[in-house]
Amino acid sequence: MRKTIAFRYLLITNALGAILQLVLVSILISWSYFRDLNNLQIKTQSQAQLLSDIRVAEIGESDLSSMENSITKNHLNTDIVYTIILENRKVTNSFLNLEQSIIKQTMEDSINPDDILELIEPISQQSFIKEIRNPIINNGNIIGEIRIAYSIKNIQKEALQRLTIGIVISIIISLISLLFSKFLFQREVYQPLKKALKLAKALEKGNLQQRGEVENHQEISQLISSLNKIAAKLEETIDNLEARIAEADDTEKQLQDVIAELSQLRKEALVASEAKSDFLATMSHEIRTPMNAIIGMTGLLLDTELQEKQKDFTEIIRASSEELLSIINDVLDFSKIEAGKIELEEQEFDLHNCIEGALNLLANKAVEKNLELAYLIKPSTPKKIIGDPTKVNQILVNLVNNGIKFTKSGEVVVYAEATPLESEEESEEFNSQFQNYKIKISVRDTGIGIPQEKMDKLFKSFSQVDASTTREYGGTGLGLVICKNLCEMMHGNISVESELGIGSTFSFTIIAPSVEETNTNNTQTEKQYLLGKQMLIVDDNATNRQILTLQAQSWGMLTCAVESGAKALELLQKGAASFDLAVLDLQMPNMDGIELAKIIRFQTKYHNLPLIMLTSWGTDIFQQQEQDLKFAAILNKPIQQSKLRNVLINILAEDSIEKKKPEPVKFQHENLAETIPLKILVAEDSVVNQKVALLILRQLGYRADAVSSGVEAIKALQRQSYDLVFMDVQMPEMDGLTATKLICKEWSSSQRPYIIAMTASVILGDRQVCLDAGMDDYIAKPIRVEALVEALKKIKTKSNSHQMIDPNSSTNMDLSLKSKINQKTETMPQILPNKTSQNIETINPKILNSLRQMAGQQASKIISELINNYFEDAPLQLKEIQKAIESHDPKALRLSAHSLRSASANLGANKLADLCKQLEHIARGNTTKGALEYLSILEIEYQQVCKALEKELEI
Repeated sequence: MRKTIAFRYLLITNALGAILQLVLVSILISWSYFRDLNNLQIKTQSQAQLLSDIRVAEIGESDLSSMENSITKNHLNTDIVYTIILENRKVTNSFLNLEQSIIKQTMEDSINPDDILELIEPISQQSFIKEIRNPIINNGNIIGEIRIAYSIKNIQKEALQRLTIGIVISIIISLISLLFSKFLFQREVYQPLKKALKLAKALEKGNLQQRGEVENHQEISQLISSLNKIAAKLEETIDNLEARIAEADDTEKQLQDVIAELSQLRKEALVASEAKSDFLATMSHEIRTPMNAIIGMTGLLLDTELQEKQKDFTEIIRASSEELLSIINDVLDFSKIEAGKIELEEQEFDLHNCIEGALNLLANKAVEKNLELAYLIKPSTPKKIIGDPTKVNQILVNLVNNGIKFTKSGEVVVYAEATPLESEEESEEFNSQFQNYKIKISVRDTGIGIPQEKMDKLFKSFSQVDASTTREYGGTGLGLVICKNLCEMMHGNISVESELGIGSTFSFTIIAPSVEETNTNNTQTEKQYLLGKQMLIVDDNATNRQILTLQAQSWGMLTCAVESGAKALELLQKGAASFDLAVLDLQMPNMDGIELAKIIRFQTKYHNLPLIMLTSWGTDIFQQQEQDLKFAAILNKPIQQSKLRNVLINILAEDSIEKKKPEPVKFQHENLAETIPLKILVAEDSVVNQKVALLILRQLGYRADAVSSGVEAIKALQRQSYDLVFMDVQMPEMDGLTATKLICKEWSSSQRPYIIAMTASVILGDRQVCLDAGMDDYIAKPIRVEALVEALKKIKTKSNSHQMIDPNSSTNMDLSLKSKINQKTETMPQILPNKTSQNIETINPKILNSLRQMAGQQASKIISELINNYFEDAPLQLKEIQKAIESHDPKALRLSAHSLRSASANLGANKLADLCKQLEHIARGNTTKGALEYLSILEIEYQQVCKALEKELEI
């Protein structure tokens, strides 16, 4: 204790005191030293002035002896070393103080005393000698000077003596203070603390009965008191522990009860989790029901005569319902992620097509806001990868949609690049059969930007940058959270860089293996037709020019890019380069693409120059100009790399796009809606089938509404009347047969709508079941225009009414229909359940061509949507088929096989549809026996269909 506390405390305090005393003493001695030094300087200065005055007064009298007496008198017993009077640079009088040791030393060194200046020169150089020079002024003229030197040795000596005395006194005071402090510390601190330490050691050894004496020592007394209380508490605690040890058996029993209770709580939590999932599923259907009401009612409003403002309001309601659907999907996806129910698929897909498909879905939004939408994929990025295309598409659509939403002017550009994982450590946890890549996709916009201090809110649930952003732009704040979780599931991450008012760049990465593919044919074609060809690019957007330039250069082409029509014409007129073709942007300031094309065509030299027009407005506006301007191709933005490459090859290979364009089909019944006006509802759970049916009906002039189940169909009929319902037979939640029976029960025959069954089944018994359920007619899937038109022509309506009449004719129609069905099914070939059609094509081109012809100018967009929807739904249906076979569930097998069959047939995948038909036939026998043999064949055929459809996307 003495060494650690007392010794250190006393040493520090006394050392500080001694140092303080020394500092004070030093300050006082220094002050005294400089005071004496200043006084000596002042005194010497006064003497020099006095001698100067005396000398001036005595010059007139020429009395030098009195001057010498004055000098001698003033220098007795002083620190003066010497005094010299100089006139005309000659010594006229001088005084050397022999009392000074330095003068004595100089005189003893046998220096000639008559040579005063030489004598005093070494003396004045000494550090302790200070010299004052005062001029002698007579009548304003300097006639000489007085030089007086004085020594500061005596002052320095006195200061040293004072310092020594001060240090001695300080040491004495410090010693006295140390002894006094030690005495006080021992009495006031150390002894009480020692008692407290003794008590603590006793408690440490377990002597809880030991108590310390509490004296009036303030804090230490409180410490001893606290230790006494601790000892008492410890005694009490030990007594309690002993009591609890005695009840150990009871405690163990209670613990077992708690474990049982926790087990029960776990079971209840699992039940609650399942209930939550059921609630989310129910909620999705319940929310979609009023959404269908909104869509249906807006459809009714849009078909009536509306004022312009009313029409705008109705369009806003329709757009709001779509936004609500997006919000619902976000909430459900987030709930699935939280529950860990999202599983990633592992399938081969085309990354380039995935990016292009996402941009095509959002192209219209960009056009509405007059934004440039483009993408650039670096050549090193693999085309085919293994992963989950749906999830990659979901992330990309979310980020691009955000870019469009928060950008008022400018552009939204997607960049894709890939870096191979070189080291084994990087790629050892991934697929080792292929080369693994880190794929980075960035979405850059020129929007409002994000403040740096609010970046941390971006990837938090239900959070946006601020409330004003939420009010202006809407959204749940879940989109980026979902993207972040999906990226992490794919071994990647998501990040953002932004500058307020400049724009933002969201980047996400995934790790995926690439599937090697040989592009020998493509490379040879590029070398044959594109290598060395010169292309002129005219676009006012710098990003578009860069993208087109890089793409063309990657194919070996030579490019020249300019930002305006004027510069392009100037370049063509100079003839600086001989161009093989030109790419023109439609929307450019001062001179648009049409005007530029007209001027180019007017010049004889470039009359046949192939021109490619780029537009965001679709190709409809060029139908008239195309005849005069003879565009080689018209491409919609964002420009698809593969499509641009194929167009360039076809042009340069002298096989023009016009020769390959199918002539637009003139539908004989394209104005059928005017002849037979109907309000139509389509009840179909497959998105692909829904879109095909709506596409055909739109081509015939009908605006139809769509629902996804029998429940939604009934609710739609309760909200408004429909003349006709196309009812899919097999739907989740409530099938078409049950829904039809309920409709017939709730509405009278004169009020209920005409119901036409839609099903892929061709078995006589199934057709009869549809008619017995109350359906009025029947069409087979895939839906064909001719069959649909024939069914519509059977329907008659009241004038100025949307409700059905002539119920008796319905009965007659049922009877005639039954006879026709019987005739058709009797002659229809039966498909054996254990055979497959080997001679059927993977994709029937006639069916896709028919869809393209019906879609007209929007064929590319609509076919792309249908195929992408198929890519999303088909894998889920395949999983359901596999699950049904594994769990021996014939009903589930029949439903899932039927769904996949109808969706595949609508896209021309007849062979795959036939395989699904075989599975349906097996399931109808209330068994799954033999279905497993078809599953592997079905999966192989599905992969072939995917590859064929991906090629269709490139057309």
